[in-house]
Parts: sequence; structure tokens; C-alpha cells
Amino acid sequence: MASIVFVLAPSVASLNSSLKLAKTLRSSGHRINYVGLADSEELVCANKMPFIKIYERWFPKEFGNKEDVITLPIDSLNKKTVQTGVSREQAFFSAILREEDTEFQDTMDSLRPDLVLYIHADSLMIVLALLGHSLGLNAAYLRDMLGRSEHKGVPPIWTGIIPSASIYSWLSTQIAWRKYDFYRLYERLFFRNGFEGMVKELAKKCQYSWSRVDKGGLPPYTLELPELVLCPKGFDFPHSDKPGRHYIEASIDLDRNEGSFDWGAIDEKLPLVYCALGTINWFSVDRYLAFYQSVIDVARLRPDLQWILVIGKAIPRHLNEVPPNVVIVNFVPQLQMLKRARIMITHGGTGTIKECIYYGVPMVVYPLGWDQYGNAARVVFHGMGVRGDFLNVAAEKMKTLIERVDGDPRYRQQVKLMQEKFHAAEDAQLGLKMINELLQRQAQTIKF
Repeated sequence: MASIVFVLAPSVASLNSSLKLAKTLRSSGHRINYVGLADSEELVCANKMPFIKIYERWFPKEFGNKEDVITLPIDSLNKKTVQTGVSREQAFFSAILREEDTEFQDTMDSLRPDLVLYIHADSLMIVLALLGHSLGLNAAYLRDMLGRSEHKGVPPIWTGIIPSASIYSWLSTQIAWRKYDFYRLYERLFFRNGFEGMVKELAKKCQYSWSRVDKGGLPPYTLELPELVLCPKGFDFPHSDKPGRHYIEASIDLDRNEGSFDWGAIDEKLPLVYCALGTINWFSVDRYLAFYQSVIDVARLRPDLQWILVIGKAIPRHLNEVPPNVVIVNFVPQLQMLKRARIMITHGGTGTIKECIYYGVPMVVYPLGWDQYGNAARVVFHGMGVRGDFLNVAAEKMKTLIERVDGDPRYRQQVKLMQEKFHAAEDAQLGLKMINELLQRQAQTIKF
């Protein structure tokens, strides 16, 4: 059978979205390996998948919490070695361009993959995709977010615009795209030596035409490779397909290792409201504390509900007057929690929304960044929940949103309709079929 390599960004969501597909491929006889940065190792190994670290010199474990300047020796004009401080990103690109670090190439040479799947959730992937192109690897993107649509009638996913037949919706969408085009032009004119400049230089070195690089979307910069989107198309706004993009199943691994939890702290007799805002901190601690305090203030007014509030590791527990129906924790096993939840208050990450739909849980979405605004817009568009404003949160507004979702059965009905589409896509195993097709194409190319 085939050797398949998943190239992973250091993201919990990226790993979770790929696990079921990886396990399905392995059970079909394919040999699976994960390759990525050190921050991904613990999670991958906890789910009993083989993992190979790369670029640990540049991106050590928890590199996001470390100094972003690396001291490197360089040759001065008089040929004596001096020390200089450069950004981690610049140091990494310099090593790649000078071929001083060939870890990725060496890893691929040892694994000899028949197919490489780049989990496209990080700007690092353009570097690895270009290096893969230079090696002649058979590759595809595995998207754990919806990304950019080629159809201009669909708003950019980083906005909260909900398309409709109105002229206002059309105009808002066109303005959003033009603003993005202007930003790209501004960046090219005034930041020639920034990230895009380094990517452009690498593309030239890898003999990949810069004109073929798609410079839009989230994350930006993609090659002309097949794209497997880990989400049924029914969740997206209606639009025409981009050639080479394939919507497959949500790929939710119901057996993933999520750790343990003390369920004795929960009153199982009360309906459960589950609140979690993901693993990335987008704003200051004070902003999060204000939000969590609003949740607590609403919970105090609703003692008929059990509240689970997940605050992560980076937020101190400086919260006031916590009522007995609120349990505050750093982490929960999300799939197990959603099995019991009546409503979820979420940041709108793709993985969390997919899991809410899978278990039929309506949502109150407070988007924080990236594609979360577009995801929240899709939740509202399909009638599966409502959205709030994280930066202008207030207990009264939050209570109104929660009671609107809880009191109107149409939200739960709409989630159930989408849930049926998700379950049907999971049963169809579209991802397995598509990957086998990609492998077959590669075999035919080699044969002829």
C-alpha cells in the first residue's frame, strides 16, 4: 500500500481535523506518518500516530512564548565572524534559501511518500509546499478551514458579511474584496522585503512560477495543488466550485484522546451550557476576563442551567461571585462535553463548529479572528445560532442571545438538518475515495 505523510501546523484544530482521515487510511493498509514542528509532537503521539520533528532549531517547543530574535554568526566584510540578531522568520528563510537546513528534504527522502498532505492552516505551509515541489512530490492541501472562494459573490471569509439578494449585501462584498486587493497592493509596494518577498525568492529557487501562486485566502500563498476541504459543502455559502477543490467529510475523530475530566463536578440533572474560546489567545487577558465575567453574571441569573466555562491555561482565575452552577476549568474533553450540551458559546473555529453540528448543538458565536467571522456568518445564514461582539460584550446582551437560541426551536431544527448532511458525508468516506484517486493518478503518471 501507499506511504502517506501529513504535514502539520502546530495547531490542536489542525491535528483534530485530520485524525479520523489518517486513521481511516491506516486501517485501509496505508502507512501514515505525521511531520511537523515540536509543538505538535505531544498531541500526535497521544493519539498513537508516528511523528517526525523538523526545524526544531528555529521553532523549539513553545516557540511562540520565546524571544523572536535569534543570534546567528555571519561573515563580515573583513571575513571575521560576527554575531547578529535577526527575527526567527528571517533566520529560518535564510537557512532554507542557502540550503543550510535541509531537514524537510531529508525527511521526505527517508519516508519516500506516495502522497503528501499539507494541512493548510499556517503560513509555514507555503515554504514546505515549495520545497515539496522542488522534490517532485505528489501532494495536495488538506484544508481545515473553508478558505477563499473564487466566486466574488461570496464575501471574504475574514469578514462577517452574510450574502443575500440585496444590493447592500452585494456592495458590501465588492467593497470587502477591493479593500483586500488594495491591502495586497500596498504590501507589495512598501514591504518588498517582508514575508512575501522571502516567499517569492524561494519560489524562484524552487522553479515555481510566482504567477501561479495564489496570494489570497487564509492562510495566504498556495500552490496549484488539489484541495481537500474537511467540511461538507452544505455548510458553506452557495457558490460555484473552484477547480481542484473538493469538499469531503468533516472528519471528526470520535475516538481521539482528549484526556480525563472530573464529571462528578457536573449536575447531570440540569441542561448544560458549554463555553470555550479555543486554544489561541487573540486579545489581552483583561478582554477575556470581561467576557468570562459576563458569562458568570448570566449564569447567576439562570440557576436552572449547568455552566461549564473553559478559560485555558493563560487566563488567571480572577473572576468574581462565581455561583455554584458554574464549573471553571482549564480544559475539557470537547466531544464528550458536546454530547451533553444544550448550547455552546464558542469563538467560531471551524473544528468546534463542525463538532457542534455533528452533535446537534446550536451556537452563540463570538468570533475573535481569522476565518471565525466568516464561520459565524455561515452559522447565522443557516439558522443554527446567533453571533455576538466579543469586544463589546455585556451580560444583558449575552443573556438575550442565549435565551433566543434556547427558546426558539428553529435553531435546533436547523442544526439537526445540517447534522444529517454531516453524518451522510462521514458515512460516504469521500476523503478516502479522493485520496485513493490521487494515489491512482500518481501511479499512472509513474507507469507512463
